[in-house]
Amino acid sequence: MIIHIATADNAFVLPTPVLDDTEKGYHLEDRMQVTVRSPANDKTATVEFRLDAESDAPTLAQLDAWIESGDLLRVVCSGVTARPFIHQEGKQYRSRGSEKEINGQTATLDTLIIFAGQSITLASEPFDADEEVRRARGAYKKAQRSYRQRTNAERLARTNAGMEERIAKMREAAKAKEAAAAAASPAAPATDGTGQNGRRRS
Repeated sequence: MIIHIATADNAFVLPTPVLDDTEKGYHLEDRMQVTVRSPANDKTATVEFRLDAESDAPTLAQLDAWIESGDLLRVVCSGVTARPFIHQEGKQYRSRGSEKEINGQTATLDTLIIFAGQSITLASEPFDADEEVRRARGAYKKAQRSYRQRTNAERLARTNAGMEERIAKMREAAKAKEAAAAAASPAAPATDGTGQNGRRRS
């Protein structure tokens, strides 16, 4: 869990692709991205909030009020991720990135650090550490469940797609095993009704 003490600089809602087990392999979800600025060194950070039924994201109107007032905020985040992106010509970036050749063209690759927002309140408001930790833990477990469901669905789809080929190979292996067993076993001796001493049994 990460806590920023900062002011809000900007906020907007944008569609974000989320992988799933549909035919397209993804769907779009609206996410709110909030730019916050540290009062200590003016460094900015990007905090992203889900906007589903369980979200505790503030409204854009509330964020606009905080941006205009310059109020000091407490931003609680449940985690952080790094997302790759390519520099666009003519834009200024804080980092130089890393130049790579892609399809014969030189591109500057970089990563954007995104904090997973959990809540934003005025820094002066009481802070319930136990509640925030419980909510962060819940968000982590929910993300684990979603990941397991997606990977299990992908594994099931791959298994079903290769089922006919797997069965064919199993049948070929079984036939080869039967043929090998038949070739290795000695032929049964022919019997004419006589015993070992050559006398005919009565």
